[in-house]
Amino acid sequence: MRCLRQPPLKATLVTLLGMAVLCGLGAWQLHRLHWKERILAEIRAAETVGRVPDLRYRDLEKLENDPRLFIPGQVRGVYRHDLSVRVGPRTYQGHAGVHILTPLALPGGGFILVNRGWLGLPEAAHDDPRGTVTVRGLLRHPEHPGPFVPENNPAKEEWYSAEPSQIARFRGLTDMAPVILYASAETGDAPVPVREALAYRPRNNHLSYAVFWFTMAGVLGVIYALRFVIVSRP
Repeated sequence: MRCLRQPPLKATLVTLLGMAVLCGLGAWQLHRLHWKERILAEIRAAETVGRVPDLRYRDLEKLENDPRLFIPGQVRGVYRHDLSVRVGPRTYQGHAGVHILTPLALPGGGFILVNRGWLGLPEAAHDDPRGTVTVRGLLRHPEHPGPFVPENNPAKEEWYSAEPSQIARFRGLTDMAPVILYASAETGDAPVPVREALAYRPRNNHLSYAVFWFTMAGVLGVIYALRFVIVSRP
């Protein structure tokens, strides 16, 4: 025969607090799930856009406050390979390397920083196309470096984050576009630098995490009920 007894107040409060925290974590993961799905949908939409016109500097200037995270774009111009920077460390398929970013001089004036791809270390030989080239890819706003990312040290050519305005100042360039073009194709289509390394494919495990936290909240509630609500008669 089973009976009911008054659960201890302290245990009840601790259990309710624990369940609230666990449910809060689950709700946060659901929020992250919706956010990540929007990101992935935007990437798919940007990558499946058909032919896009060449962008000039004035077009790129207008993108500074564009809310889109991934903007399909194409530019034509001349690379300034002598002004390239290596940003790293960046890994690809478990190997250490850097991203090579090169200013592209645009017709009519102005520059845009092009992330041409990944180079392994020690740096492999790679092709540097000369003359006028056409580059296509996704335009993205500069990333804000995290708290554990060192500050760039231009004097020593140590670049840990891609900041177009800072690179432009140190390289003596004016009219640098506020966005970076992550190349998916360029004239010549050389295999190095590796452009596939630039593809942004964030993992989306948030639904499984949400299920886990909500399940833990339910398990905690069941343990509480078994321990303090439903007890065997002494």
